[in-house]
Formats: sequence, structure tokens, C-alpha cells
Amino acid sequence: MMNRLSISVVALALAASCAAACSKKKVETVSPSPSSIATPAPITVDAGPADEPATAAEEDDTILTPGQYKNSRFGFMVDFLPELVPGREADNGDGRSFTSRDGSVEERVWGGWLESWGPTLNKLCTSLEGPPKSKVTYRSKGKDWCVTSGRVDNKIFYRKIIVSRGAFVSFELTYPESARATYDAKVGPLANSVTLYGPPTPVP
Repeated sequence: MMNRLSISVVALALAASCAAACSKKKVETVSPSPSSIATPAPITVDAGPADEPATAAEEDDTILTPGQYKNSRFGFMVDFLPELVPGREADNGDGRSFTSRDGSVEERVWGGWLESWGPTLNKLCTSLEGPPKSKVTYRSKGKDWCVTSGRVDNKIFYRKIIVSRGAFVSFELTYPESARATYDAKVGPLANSVTLYGPPTPVP
């Protein structure tokens, strides 16, 4: 009887000691390290095939450089003012016009055949002396060229004609009288920029 009681007392003592030890034990919290966190893979979105580059506009081979026009049919080149917009070349290829955006200034240059307009320079210059109802205030003539200038409808016109190889080139600049301070100084160099580089080409 005594032995059983002793064993029971010892067992209770051991149980109490274990409970006390367990209650004093701290619970450790383990935090994952940054390196242990998996990084999600980037999401790839299929945007489809890349857009094709825009097709470049067809170049105008009659404009050699900004401000210079070349006419292949009558073999001449001429400058035009940067503020003027090139119009479409004539269907028969004889010339082109360049106009300001407000329409007040126009540069026209074209070629023709002497036999169609007059067999001599004098007759040609007379027939192309100026627009209808114009008042000519200036005339000048050389061996193969002539110049006329004047007024019509509150505008100034200046025309130069050059004759070569059975053909001619006509240059004309028209601008408002109110813009004389700007264009009187420009018209001379423009007219003198007309250059004959090759023989005219008859249309079959």
C-alpha cells in the first residue's frame, strides 16, 4: 500500500513539473525571408504583328530642291518663293504655277513653241505683253529675252520671256500693289533664276 502511494506521488510531481516547463516555453514565430518569396512571372500580352510603316509619298521629281522647279519638256529650271505652294504641273508638261495660301501672290512659269506664238522675239513679246486690261509701265529687251511690267486690277505683274532653240520660257510674278515693299526686291532675282539646261522636247 505504501509503495503504491509513493509511486503516485512521484507521478503527480513529474506531471506538475512538465506542465510548468511547457507553460514557460516561448513560442517562436518564423518569418519567411524575402529571398524565399517567389516572384510572380511577368505577364506577356500578345499585341499581334507590328504595324507596317507608312508608305512614303511618291516624290515629285520636278522639284529638285525646296524652292526650285525643273521642267523636262522645255529644259528649264527656275526658283520659286518659299511662301508659295506648288500647284500641279500642267497635263501637257509645259509648266507650273505657285500660289500663296491666300491667293494674292502667284508665280507662273511655262514653255511654248515660237511657231505657235510668233516667229520673232518682237511678236512674241507683244503677244504676251501682259494680262488683259493691263497697263504696261516698263519694257526692256535683249538679244534673246524681253521683260514687261505693269499694273492690272490693283496688282503688279512682271513677265520675262527667254527664247532658245525654237522655243521660249515665260516667267511671270503677280502680287498686290500693297505688297510692293516685299516683292519688288524679289522679282528680279526670281526672273533671273530661269536657267535653260537642255533642248526642248517636242510632244509626238
